[in-house]
Amino acid sequence: MILALKEQSRVYIASDSIFYDVGDLYHNHSKIWQCGQEQILMAGEGDPNVIEYVRRDMPFIGDTLTREKCSTYMHSIKEIFGDDSFGKMRWSFFIGGNGKIFLIRSDGFILEVKQFESIGEERNVANAVLNVTHELDPDLRIRTAFAEVIKCSTKTGGNIDIQFI
Repeated sequence: MILALKEQSRVYIASDSIFYDVGDLYHNHSKIWQCGQEQILMAGEGDPNVIEYVRRDMPFIGDTLTREKCSTYMHSIKEIFGDDSFGKMRWSFFIGGNGKIFLIRSDGFILEVKQFESIGEERNVANAVLNVTHELDPDLRIRTAFAEVIKCSTKTGGNIDIQFI
């Protein structure tokens, strides 16, 4: 599970630390990383080969986020791993920085996140909690959302990593 939240000009990305790879369960796996010297945070969920390749060899380059740059980046990933027309290699990434967050997915979907969004199992639960806790501080909103998701899910848990930029 990965959450992204905007609070004024600050961008928060948070994830659990459980990672599945072909049926194997791994704990304490960070899903969030900073791209080089850039003020850009990324987080990914989905096909482990895609996530690790992007994390290791394909950082988002640039200090400004735009829909066009995210579209170009998404198409670069698709050139390497192919089209996801049949859902074989699904992946999703949050890219956040400069007060903006974008969600890109293997099916070609691009969304500029206006307030908050979640990806992963039980994303609807997380989004509902983020919606009703809008008056709380971001850290408490995120921790509350994860607490509720963990109650409903067998694939979410471990340490909660919250990063902001």
